[in-house]
Amino acid sequence: MQGVNFSKQVRQVSIDLLECIAILLVLIYHSTLYSSDFLSEPTYLHYTRYLFRTLLSPCVSLFFFANGYLLFNKELNLKKHIYKILRLIILCGVWGIGKIVILMPIKNEFLSIKEIIKTLWQWKTGWTNSLWFLGTLVCIYILFPLLKVAYDHNKKVFTYFITACAILTFGNALLNEMATIFLTTILHRSTTLQDLNFFNIFNLFRGIKGYAFVYFCVGGCFYQIKDKILKIKPSKRNILALLIMAASCICLWGVGICYSIASGEQWDVVWNGYDTIFTFMNVICIFVLCLNLKTDKALIRTISCNTLGIYFMHEIFIHLTRDLIKQYQFLCNIPFNIIYAIVILLICLTITLVMRRIPFVRRLVS
Repeated sequence: MQGVNFSKQVRQVSIDLLECIAILLVLIYHSTLYSSDFLSEPTYLHYTRYLFRTLLSPCVSLFFFANGYLLFNKELNLKKHIYKILRLIILCGVWGIGKIVILMPIKNEFLSIKEIIKTLWQWKTGWTNSLWFLGTLVCIYILFPLLKVAYDHNKKVFTYFITACAILTFGNALLNEMATIFLTTILHRSTTLQDLNFFNIFNLFRGIKGYAFVYFCVGGCFYQIKDKILKIKPSKRNILALLIMAASCICLWGVGICYSIASGEQWDVVWNGYDTIFTFMNVICIFVLCLNLKTDKALIRTISCNTLGIYFMHEIFIHLTRDLIKQYQFLCNIPFNIIYAIVILLICLTITLVMRRIPFVRRLVS
């Protein structure tokens, strides 16, 4: 969901690819067909599937990174930026209500007008919770003009903000993970710490998804060091990126297993992994790998330019089809799940492209 539209001549093709990967990972995650419940069935298959899910953990974080990469390195028009914030808020409301209305007959659960408003305001799971991304993006955009000034004129202040933000979010998550591992493996207690705020009242980012600011700001920084990365021999940087990704996934997998066993409930390595250093490293590695793309590819560009519409619509089609597909056990596996997600992506892309040709309606998906 790019923060700025580039012409074909100056497109950031690596970011196009990164956004394509991001939206596909989102769809694979949301359209899960298989079981990875290693607690109920501690088999090699279920542990492997759980490990696969760590590859999905960078999904939404890649969008924050891409937004920062694009926005920090263009001129800020404050009036247009404020308009963008208001537009995102309106889109959240319109698509939120639209999704509720469409999902009611699918779920066979009909809500009153009062219940629709309540469901929208609370962003309830299974209805509109996937729109949390846009809400977080609005929070970032509200502070962006201040961050942009620091980025352009005082890099020390900008670095200070990123460091403080990282410590209060990723650092806090790391302390939770270390404490949980200590309690469960050393003291042998069935205690998990996940949302404990170690910084208490001094944590500026308590109550919001502050880690998103880190991805956003780091994206802006990587624009400036991209050329230095490209000077590294491709084979060397690719191998290093893949090795770091493998190590990060294994570490996140291990943390997830530890949390799951201690709590007796499977720990979601995607949702709970956003603010871990392991997902952060995976985001950076995926970006480095995307730098291998040198030329503009029509399909990749088209998907990248329409990720917002795809993001808005994909859950509707998942709700329409997933239960039917899950009746056939031979389809409930990772390879078919990937194919299923690709099909959903192409359907949503097609509808988005059609909607963009209709006056006024186009504003809902672009």
